[in-house]
Amino acid sequence: MKLNPLIVFRDDFGDDAVLFNPDNGKVLGLNRTGCFIWHCLEKNMERAEILNALKEACGDTLPPDAEKDVDEFLGKLRDNNILVE
Repeated sequence: MKLNPLIVFRDDFGDDAVLFNPDNGKVLGLNRTGCFIWHCLEKNMERAEILNALKEACGDTLPPDAEKDVDEFLGKLRDNNILVE
């Protein structure tokens, strides 16, 4: 997985952040978990590594839908040309 290098990440909003895609003018809001995953992607982490990092951050217990939620989030990033293969 690779981040689109044109995407602008702004975290000037407390626990939230936004991603701006200058190619299409779209803005995507991120909550705290989205920001965490974004930072993992900046470190070139793959899906399994992101899930492990989330597990560590949550005290070794992930919520039941965590894998599905991560997959949906990564899919949303792909759909918006933020995450490219």
